[in-house]
Amino acid sequence: RIGGVAILSGFLFSIFIWQYLFPSSPRLPSSLLAAFTFASFAIMMVGLADDMIVFQINNRGKFILELFIAAEIVFFNNIKLENIHFINYDFSLGFWGIPVTIVWIVGVTNAINIIDGIDGLAGSIIIVIFSTIALLTGFSAGSSILILCLILLGLAGGFLMHNISPARVFLGDTGSLFLGIIIGVLSIYLISNPELRYPILVAPLIVGLPILDVFVAMGRRFTKKILSGGSLLSALGAMSVAD
Repeated sequence: RIGGVAILSGFLFSIFIWQYLFPSSPRLPSSLLAAFTFASFAIMMVGLADDMIVFQINNRGKFILELFIAAEIVFFNNIKLENIHFINYDFSLGFWGIPVTIVWIVGVTNAINIIDGIDGLAGSIIIVIFSTIALLTGFSAGSSILILCLILLGLAGGFLMHNISPARVFLGDTGSLFLGIIIGVLSIYLISNPELRYPILVAPLIVGLPILDVFVAMGRRFTKKILSGGSLLSALGAMSVAD
């Protein structure tokens, strides 16, 4: 389960080389660079503890830590959904943009984590997601985002070569949580940036399949518990239990 460690290490190394050794190249916005750096180290601590079985972290503990990480990104890096663009109209979320952003980042992070259950599945979907963002930003002024996506595509593609069935390497929680939080933060940045003006539907469409998978999985667990004679409370609890 060291695929995630390899991807995360390669990502930090590539970002360092790009941002500090090639000063004339397009630069990532400082808020985005700071958010990615913090999220990488923070989520690595959460994922490694689970992958290496250093100590047991239950689902509730991981969820709380993810909430803290997402909140730090919102409050300290100022990446949040303040204004949304939809069918030539702009709407302000005001204060509600903060909880919406936190829930979105945590939700997408766990959606990628949950869908990582079959050889090659998560890696393939991640490649589709970053390819989509690369195409979107390639046709706009977001050249630094395009380069970022190309780096992540190379890392995900290299991992996938070893993860196609029969897999020899797995993402583990380190990899799936890391890639999930990167996708969550990046999608929020795209639709909240007034210069890019992407409609809000871009974000759920980019990660549509993992999110749909989460709702299907939760619905399946809830229904299974109810049909087996469980109470409503136990059925609701079953929706968040590891599959």
